[in-house]
This record gives sequence, C-alpha cells and structure tokens, in this order.
Amino acid sequence: MDSHDYSRERDQIRAERNAAPMVILRGETQVLIPPADPEWHSTAGEMWAALMTSPQAGIMTGVDWAYAKFCFGELSAYLNGDYASRGRTKGKSAVALDTVDRLLRGVIIPPADRLRLRVAIEPPPPPAPRELTLDELDAAIAEAQRETMQ
Repeated sequence: MDSHDYSRERDQIRAERNAAPMVILRGETQVLIPPADPEWHSTAGEMWAALMTSPQAGIMTGVDWAYAKFCFGELSAYLNGDYASRGRTKGKSAVALDTVDRLLRGVIIPPADRLRLRVAIEPPPPPAPRELTLDELDAAIAEAQRETMQ
C-alpha cells in the first residue's frame, strides 16, 4: 500500500507557485474607456458606469475594456431576452445566464473571488482640507444656524 502524502506535495507546489515573483507589464499610453452603448439594457448601463469608477478600472488595459464592452453587450442581450444560447431560441434560460455570468467573471472580480485571491479594496482617502473663502464660511454658519432653529 502506498503511504505517500499527496496533500503535502500539493501544499508545497501551491507554496512555490504563490512565492513566484509577479511579472509586471507597463503600459505606455493612457487607456481610453469606450462609451457604453446607448442601446444597452439599463442594468448593463448601470453596471458599466459602476465599473468605470471602480478601483478595478485603474488597472484595466484597452483590450480589457474592449472585452468588457463585449461582455456587457451580451449581458444586455440576455436581460432584453435577445440572447440565443447555443443556437437555441432566444430568451432567458439557465444556460444563457450561466454563459453570461462566466463572461462577466472575466471582467469583474466578485467579492467572493476577491476574498479567495486576497484582494482588498480600500476606500479612497478623504479629500484634502482646503481653506474656505469668507463667503463660504458665512454660508456654512448661516446654514448651521438655520438647522439649530428648526
């Protein structure tokens, strides 16, 4: 009987893989984010707007945005009931939803995957304090006085 401990071997391989240095590629130009398609379903448009302002947007390349636009188009087609899955009739089906979900997971890192990958999103730093003009200070004082009188 083989008493070889394969779990230790797997753990060692995983530890070596995780210790490998990361290759960093640097882009030379600014990435332009393509506009959302005005014909998209409203939910796809809302998700596109959220992606554009997410921390993830800061690391996306031009090809990432092109793929994201394709995926959001597929999401929109699904939500509109226009998504044909594997040559079948159009409409919303579990297979079509699974396909769209897999496409979107290539673009968006869901919270559960962020935990698994040990990726954290930090809140943005608070805005730097700035000096108020006298008019702004007077307006703030007047507003505070109105609130306390009510």
